[in-house]
Amino acid sequence: MLITMSDVPQSPLPAGAATAQVLRVHEGDCWVYFAFDVGHAIDLDAAQRLLAAEAGKAAPPVRREEIPHGSAGRGGCRRVPASARFQPAPLRVDQAAPDLAKVTLGGFAVAGNVVCTLFDFGAVSVAYRVPLRGGEPGLSLDALLPLAAALFDCAPLRDDAARRVARLVSQLGGTIDRANVAAIVEDYTVYHASRWSAVPPPAGAVREVTSSDTAPLISANGEAIARLLLAESGADGLSLQTVESVLSARVSYSAADAAVIDWNAALVVGPDEADTLAVLEFANVELLEMRFLDDRLDAALDRSYSTLLRRDARGRTPRSPLGLIFDPHRAERRRMAALQMESAVLFEGVNNALKLVGDQHLARLYAAAAKRFHLAEWDRSILRKLHTIEGLYQKLADEQANRRMEVLEWIIIILIAVSIVLPFLPGVGK
Repeated sequence: MLITMSDVPQSPLPAGAATAQVLRVHEGDCWVYFAFDVGHAIDLDAAQRLLAAEAGKAAPPVRREEIPHGSAGRGGCRRVPASARFQPAPLRVDQAAPDLAKVTLGGFAVAGNVVCTLFDFGAVSVAYRVPLRGGEPGLSLDALLPLAAALFDCAPLRDDAARRVARLVSQLGGTIDRANVAAIVEDYTVYHASRWSAVPPPAGAVREVTSSDTAPLISANGEAIARLLLAESGADGLSLQTVESVLSARVSYSAADAAVIDWNAALVVGPDEADTLAVLEFANVELLEMRFLDDRLDAALDRSYSTLLRRDARGRTPRSPLGLIFDPHRAERRRMAALQMESAVLFEGVNNALKLVGDQHLARLYAAAAKRFHLAEWDRSILRKLHTIEGLYQKLADEQANRRMEVLEWIIIILIAVSIVLPFLPGVGK
């Protein structure tokens, strides 16, 4: 079930409606993802063998993991088809991080373990977990605002993730093609409530939410959810337009689960949402790769324009005698051709890595995340720049072809002139 903006209240809630069902989290986790580009490609099989060998006799901390299917699904009613999968399956690396257990963010302790996920197209996602244990009566969404504020542009976790990725890249060595950790980092936060309740009920005691309560519960707590996902802890309330915008990207499979997706964070409600978390993590990685590729193409365009429009002090295109014969832009054209090929391979690799054939729920979830991240706009921008680079490449090739034609024309003119003059030269025409 996909809940759209038409399901969000279009007018302020009546008195008492917002307090009739207040979402409280008893158990859950906050997942913080940091995505990095580390190279052109990763040989996942070789990386797995290398990491497993270094683990020795200990249990290998690496595994190839598809989208979690689960045996019973959500509430025993959801079945994930085997066709919904990554291709190839990413490599997940568990890392102990006891030093993180001392880190607190907004009063919440960070778990002492980290999961690094390697994708074959050269990306690494680092996942941190912050346990949410509210006990009774549970944590309100407002109680999570200090955590949201601490996670917004969180330098401590980002720097730790960068160090872990740098060590991992050094450890993997030749399994990464053209290893280089890019400066661009993309982060995303997911608040997952695995056990929750609504208070106060009519009788005045905490009660578990039933399968029919999730949708109205999300709507009734719309402003609190919006404040959490926007990390907005200001005293002023959010406008109805802002709340509607945040809640508009809402996806549910059953009445007992829901995912509210925004640009920088998401709220996931449901007992078993591992597949949802995997799709959101991948969407964040895809955004990172689109940003990385877009920046590369911008730099290439600037350099190509400079090459094409290079002028001397008099505003003329410099031409050397050798330049009429040899191609002065050969290296630039080869670089542009290589960039076109590499960019196309990366673009197709990222876009084809996740296969959601037969799973309409995960397809809707991914579509909602892609819309939030403006992935379609990034795709169009990249394709447009690839087309522009192709045009510049052709212009440089045409320019050199014209130069060679000029050389041939001058050679022909000289030969004709020589053939005309030769008969009149003494001793030559006889």
